[in-house]
Formats: sequence, structure tokens, C-alpha cells
Amino acid sequence: MKRTLDFATTTALGGLLVVVPGLLLALIADDMLLMVEGLVAPIAGLLPADHIGGTSMATVVALLIIFAFCFLFGLIARTAIGSRAGGWVERSFLHRIPSYGLLKTLSQQLAGVGEDDESSFAPAVLSVAQDAYQLAYIIEEHEDGFVTVMIPSVPAGLAGPLQYVREERVRRLDVPLALVLQSLQTYGVGAGEFFAQGRKARLQ
Repeated sequence: MKRTLDFATTTALGGLLVVVPGLLLALIADDMLLMVEGLVAPIAGLLPADHIGGTSMATVVALLIIFAFCFLFGLIARTAIGSRAGGWVERSFLHRIPSYGLLKTLSQQLAGVGEDDESSFAPAVLSVAQDAYQLAYIIEEHEDGFVTVMIPSVPAGLAGPLQYVREERVRRLDVPLALVLQSLQTYGVGAGEFFAQGRKARLQ
């Protein structure tokens, strides 16, 4: 009973760490959209059409403006000055927001733009016994030859216990995080190819 309760609590807390920041981001985005809509409403009223596909022209214009600003700041962030400024903002402000680092890492992994060799939540296979394996995420690699891994639960996929294991027991998978999550959310459907890849790497 205690193990079931601990499992339920850990899974719920893991989901909460992902859901709450996401809800906060959605609320901020909604407030931003409403603010820009109010500013562009007089301009949108001068356009010949009031709606596009059931969406008000003010909303369409506001979305285009927000997209343009995001694109512009994205271009600036690619420059050396923008990169340094972005790093300062992250260190000074964003990393103080709960779960920001987690959300950034997961977003990069799911989008396939993370640093392949160093990113947390890198999919892997953990050897637990002779011819027995578990899916895992590499959270952190240590200089003493050990690795911190997370064993994902099913079907949540982003919650589970941490283990501190020897590096030789872990085999990094050459698959996107999104595919592993999809398999976990369907109770392991398609996971056979992940285990086969991990077993093959272990035999080499």
C-alpha cells in the first residue's frame, strides 16, 4: 500500500512540475494577446474584413505582431551580443522561476535542438540484471564514473525515481525524446527497438 501511495504521489508531483509552469505561461501569453489586441483594435477596424475564418481581425493582427516580435528577438539572440544578453537574462531572472530549467531542457529535447551529448533527459537504456533492462533518462554525468538517471513511470513518462549508477550500466539511445515519451504513454508499445539498440550497444 505504501509503495502504491509513494508511486501515486511521486507521479502526481512530477506532473505538477510540468503542468503548473505551463499554465502560468499560457496565462501570460493570454494576457499579452489581450493587451496587444487592445492596442491594435483601432487599426484593425480600418481593414476591409472584420473576421478571418471566425477569428476577429484584431486577434489576427495581434498574433502577427507577437510573432514578428518573437522572430525579431530570435534573430537578435543569434548574434554574439544577443547571446550574451540572453544568457544574462536567464542567469539573473529566468532561472529563478521554478521549473524554468526543466521546461527549457524538455522543450529543446522535444524540438530536437538540444545539445545531443550533454542534455539532461537524454534517452538511455539501463542494465538492471543479466538480460534485463529499463528505459531511463540521463540526468547528469559525473567525473567519478557514475551517472544520475531517472527511471520514467508509465504512462506519465516525465516522473519517476532517481538512481546513481555506474556509467557502464547505461547506454545512450540514438532516438528523440519524443519517441520515447510516445512509447511510455502507450504502455511500452514500440519500446522493443529501444531495448534492442541498448542491448546491441552493450554487447559491442
